Amino acid sequence: MKITVQATDLKKYLGIVNRGIGVRPQLPILSGVLLKVTKEEVNLVSTDLEVSF
Repeated sequence: MKITVQATDLKKYLGIVNRGIGVRPQLPILSGVLLKVTKEEVNLVSTDLEVSF
């Protein structure tokens, strides 16, 4: 699957989900953003196991 996203939109939403990632996460797996893509939508998800965005 291939998607096209405006750079300004991607930057905006990555800024929002980055709030869910701590400055120094205790587990390296928590330092990323999950990108879920379906035919209808694109979701960006992050967590520090206390807060999710």
